[in-house]
Amino acid sequence: AYVNLMTKINQAGWKNYFFRSALRVSKEDNLKYLLATGDVVNPSYIFSFEEWKKVIENVPSKSFGYRLYANGVFLDMSLDKTATTKNGKEQYMLRYSFQTIRYFERNMISNSDQMTADELEEAFKQGEIRNKKSRAMDERQAIQEGYRIDEEYIDPDVWPYVK
Repeated sequence: AYVNLMTKINQAGWKNYFFRSALRVSKEDNLKYLLATGDVVNPSYIFSFEEWKKVIENVPSKSFGYRLYANGVFLDMSLDKTATTKNGKEQYMLRYSFQTIRYFERNMISNSDQMTADELEEAFKQGEIRNKKSRAMDERQAIQEGYRIDEEYIDPDVWPYVK
């Protein structure tokens, strides 16, 4: 079921999404980062059965998740191991939520619903500055911890959806 789900996700064009303030971990460190945090950074890579067992037994809280983006929509998806029966069968819960980028981004700006168009644009620009600083700090720390950074990742242009 996992292989089928991820195949369809990839065929539909969903791409990994990094919050603009978050570090951009390289796809080559996907498994390492996943085992440390529970976050997948390479949704196009589908785990083999052996990798699946390693992941599900070693990730924090027996859960891992994806942050995905396509066409102005943000998808947050997680797979959680919820039970193992006496005969060894496993049960998993798939959770997912969709948000428009407009809704998601405007909620990141305090009182965005009360702002004029110019005030919203200025608040968005100021948020971009803070996000870049936060990302740079997190990426420096991650490099010290042995992670590679995906400097080719470009944040999607979300402003057309926000305004």
